[in-house]
Amino acid sequence: MARFVMNVMMASGGYPWTIVRATRRKEYLDALEAASAEQNILPFARFIREEMSVDWSQERARKQPHPCRWQKPHPGRKCWVPETVP
Repeated sequence: MARFVMNVMMASGGYPWTIVRATRRKEYLDALEAASAEQNILPFARFIREEMSVDWSQERARKQPHPCRWQKPHPGRKCWVPETVP
């Protein structure tokens, strides 16, 4: 809930919606712990700044293409799926 409120506040100021990637979950939790237990908000502020600067168009491009873009047809489907995942 707190991250949602943070995003609403940031979005109302014209900043992009911040998404914490699952691959950086430990770093996120460590930064939250430092802010909470040690009252040091710098690691959290740096973490959020880094996540806000992610170019999500490039992040999506790293993921596998939609199955319809692969070359071998799959029986019973209108879409094409791979025989093996590259």
